[in-house]
Amino acid sequence: MNTHTKTHKHTPGPWMIGERSTTEDNSIPVHSGTKMSPLAYVSPRPQYNDTSEANARLIAAAPELLAALQYFATQLPGIIRQCCPQGVPMEVADAVDAARAAIQKAQGGTEVLPVARTEGRVTT
Repeated sequence: MNTHTKTHKHTPGPWMIGERSTTEDNSIPVHSGTKMSPLAYVSPRPQYNDTSEANARLIAAAPELLAALQYFATQLPGIIRQCCPQGVPMEVADAVDAARAAIQKAQGGTEVLPVARTEGRVTT
């Protein structure tokens, strides 16, 4: 399910967290699997805690999360057309809109057009 294309500007995954720094800043590096130098650092202030490591894990998961959302957003409309010719509940449309908005945010965009809705159901 690799949906990374040349149009994306981010470093391809996988990303992973590295060893927490033993220096005063306690920073946690996030590395690409293809590059030795860190892509980012999570720098806990004033001290290291579990939230800092959770933030680093979330950042490291970003490429896979983006690919999963892209797959979901591209596959779901076809599935809806096949399975639900009458449409699906609004909650499904809301989920698709949320996925599209997150994809746009990750890619630097801002506006996402909502899925077509009529009388409480999504139309395809």
